[in-house]
Amino acid sequence: MFPCYAKNIEDHHEGHEARYTAVAMGPNNRSHIELCLLVILCGGLLGVPLSGQNGGGTAIGEWPTYGADLRSTRYSPLDRINAGNFNELEVAWRFKTENLGPRPEFL
Repeated sequence: MFPCYAKNIEDHHEGHEARYTAVAMGPNNRSHIELCLLVILCGGLLGVPLSGQNGGGTAIGEWPTYGADLRSTRYSPLDRINAGNFNELEVAWRFKTENLGPRPEFL
């Protein structure tokens, strides 16, 4: 808000120095704050994904990254594993940390 300066009417006659009073122009503070909060709320809702959206791009059962997908959702529908095929499961991959080098010693 930018103030507008208006003269006091009672000090306008001769011999007195005119005093100026700041008068706020524009929306009142409450409506200005409400507008800012509304803009922030609407802007925040744009970043919230809908519950029906999925990460997309990966086939069911595929984990191309550490957290299953680029959003690291770590979700997999385990409907393909049941009591009938449990004994047929095998290790798909392993990660060995010995290739990372020696562990530093801390005192």
